Amino acid sequence: MPSGDPVPAGTYNVVVEATVGQNSFSTSQPIRIAHGAVDTLPHLTSLPGYTDLPETEVPPKSWRPMGLALVYSGIALAGTSALSHGNLGSASMREAG
Repeated sequence: MPSGDPVPAGTYNVVVEATVGQNSFSTSQPIRIAHGAVDTLPHLTSLPGYTDLPETEVPPKSWRPMGLALVYSGIALAGTSALSHGNLGSASMREAG
């Protein structure tokens, strides 16, 4: 109920309606509500033996991957440049791009 009290025990009919664009669908399901001794909110939020999970830890930021990428790119660019100015290949730097 809106006040937080449980609904009275009994048989209810739950109706679900869905609409997507011009199509609509509805279905109903009878349910039976019965009250037990443990149907209270404090019991449901604090189960015996349950422990909260630790907060997510964000690892410290590192520039190492970026530095390695720049070093390897520089080595590849230097190798391409060295091979293009010799007698082995063409004089263009097309491969550097």
